[in-house]
Amino acid sequence: MAESAKRILNQAIGDIAFEDIHFDAASVGYIFQKFASEGSKRYRVTKADLHIINRTANNVAPYLTIKDAIAGGTRLFDAMAYFAMNAADRPTVVHVALQTGEIDPDINEIARSFFFVYFYLISRGRAPAFNQADATGMPPAFLTRVLSITGTESEIVKKVASFDINKMDNRWIKYIDNTLLGTEAINRLALGNAGYRLASALSQPTRQINIAPAAINAQASIVKLLEKGALWDVHPVTRTPEFLSLVKNFNKNLENVMMYYFTQQDLEDMKNNKKIFKMQLMIQISWNGAIGMITLGIDSMMSCLDLINVLR
Repeated sequence: MAESAKRILNQAIGDIAFEDIHFDAASVGYIFQKFASEGSKRYRVTKADLHIINRTANNVAPYLTIKDAIAGGTRLFDAMAYFAMNAADRPTVVHVALQTGEIDPDINEIARSFFFVYFYLISRGRAPAFNQADATGMPPAFLTRVLSITGTESEIVKKVASFDINKMDNRWIKYIDNTLLGTEAINRLALGNAGYRLASALSQPTRQINIAPAAINAQASIVKLLEKGALWDVHPVTRTPEFLSLVKNFNKNLENVMMYYFTQQDLEDMKNNKKIFKMQLMIQISWNGAIGMITLGIDSMMSCLDLINVLR
């Protein structure tokens, strides 16, 4: 194109402004880092989740103690979160009158409801459902029959929190001293916690006669490990994300150990007695599998022993 033609076209175009926004990738990544970090968190309880109230008319002064907050009608977990915050960041206390027929739980009911939550976290690996529609199964018989705690999961958890406790990082459970609990609770918790069902099943007697030495060693090591009490690295509430993949392998290996340590009748009896659940189908398939499955089983036993050494 001739130079003269270019000049004519450039003059004709003029200073046309396009609306494209040009992003610098590094700058955008830097700006969005906080959003990515916060959005990726599994546990998030925010200021907006808290319901800090005072039943006394026109009294909205900041609380000074958890005891005062509970006496004012604020739920236990909300009060704990309130005092965990810097004073300048705490939400404003709001006056909320009791509705007709509404009764705030007294301190004894709060303690029993708190234990209900704690027992769920320990034994089922989750907090009670905040919305009853999300509840699965019935509450543990120990809570309803022995401790005579009545109500649905949702009703009870709302006596101690105005938000879903599953939104919290609940690793605090490992800092509760179980030796200070009531005798019945100590005895019940000794029967096993969440994440231990498969391991605990290996303490059951077996009808198996010719047991592979690797299976005998694995079973003995696991029983010895269980005698040490709670393994927080294994518990679904307290295990770290880095440990999670290792735990999954641990459970699979336990299944393989059980396949060689017990007879099929042993396993069926344990299923009927609710000692084991979901693993039954896998064992049925494995029992009728090829020789390669036997090799896999032996290798898994050795991996299981390696993991036990890590847990020690």
